[in-house]
Amino acid sequence: MATIRIEGLAKRYDGQRVMGPLDLRIEDGEFFTFVGPSGCGKSTLLNLIAGVDAPSAGRIWFDDRDVSALSPGERDIAMVFQSYALYPHLSVRENIGFPLRVRGRPRKEIAHEVDRVARTLGLVDLLERRPRQLSGGQRQRVALGRALVRRPAALLMDEPLSNLDAGLRLEMRAEFKRLHELHGVTTVYVTHDQEEAMVLSDRLAVLDAGSIRQCGSPQRLYDDPDNLFVARFLGSPPINVVRGDALAGPVSLVARRATPAGSELFTVRPAQVTVDVEPRRDALPGTVVLTESTGADLWVIAEVAGQRIRGRAVPGASPERGSTVYLLIDAGAIQRFDEATGARVRIFET
Repeated sequence: MATIRIEGLAKRYDGQRVMGPLDLRIEDGEFFTFVGPSGCGKSTLLNLIAGVDAPSAGRIWFDDRDVSALSPGERDIAMVFQSYALYPHLSVRENIGFPLRVRGRPRKEIAHEVDRVARTLGLVDLLERRPRQLSGGQRQRVALGRALVRRPAALLMDEPLSNLDAGLRLEMRAEFKRLHELHGVTTVYVTHDQEEAMVLSDRLAVLDAGSIRQCGSPQRLYDDPDNLFVARFLGSPPINVVRGDALAGPVSLVARRATPAGSELFTVRPAQVTVDVEPRRDALPGTVVLTESTGADLWVIAEVAGQRIRGRAVPGASPERGSTVYLLIDAGAIQRFDEATGARVRIFET
């Protein structure tokens, strides 16, 4: 296992900056995730850490060793990709043991290590099968086993669940979490799926246009975003972003100082908005635009003062489109952001 330090890391293509400069420390044994929309630079950053690509500037350290100029093989890392990249003519046993075989390890040691990993991943009964005889989830476990069998200093994973259906994604998410707790390998994970990042990570970094917008624990970033980009990117259903006139009374409790009209935006998570069909004290009236049932919850999108706000309907309520509903908003959950810069506006009162 290793602590990974990134210092002043930058990447340019044809003279154009696509990433950085970045400074970051990933702790020994940590499960760390880079998350962000397509094109934000997360896979580029993973490739730089792996040594697949070379930085234009900066340094990468594994513990006290500068690995910036080393090849992937010299960095003692293992990678798991979106594609399983298994050898179709080899059995599961041979696929898992391949990294040890090319390093010239003794057959007895290879057999022992393959059996150890197979037991951990529930692959013992599949060791003699070929990849074509496996399901997508089984193939991904084999790819993970091939990475873990080497006992690497760091495990790097690039969108490893993207090719799986929804059910298998959930199953493999739980498997990744269990295996990390069991092996404690420093893990750097890349995904565009914010829910996946929230569930798996000890810490995560939200990337945008090659820059880290915020880094911290999943709950910290969800509850206390530093900027509007992070607030919007994390959370499902997505956060409500409105001007103050849509929130009327609740905003008056939050806006303790005068601000220029239209200079700030206000956010509140849908889970902090209760929607009722009956009038409630301090509730805002709105008109139903759309309802979304997820089975456990009924989400209601209502128009209030010309703006749309999503909230959770009270149990048993089934408002119809065009009907009037009443939104009760937790004033303490409202956050403020500068409209021009997207930066969080923090008001500290004595």
